[in-house]
Amino acid sequence: MTFSFLAKSDAVWFTVTGESKRTALTKVLYQREDYEDLTWEKRIGRTLPGAVLSQEAVTWYVDKAAYNDVH
Repeated sequence: MTFSFLAKSDAVWFTVTGESKRTALTKVLYQREDYEDLTWEKRIGRTLPGAVLSQEAVTWYVDKAAYNDVH
């Protein structure tokens, strides 16, 4: 799926598991805040893929190992 396709979705779900994903999850969550005023098109190349999509309805399924003490 492309970002263009996903940007038209009403809702987006992410699944993040494991301690090895903690750093990436932290960056994505901060980047979503830092770039919230930009459209998804302008986020490409500036953020990790998980932070490109700008829907308000994003659901995160994360385990404790990935999210422990994040944000």
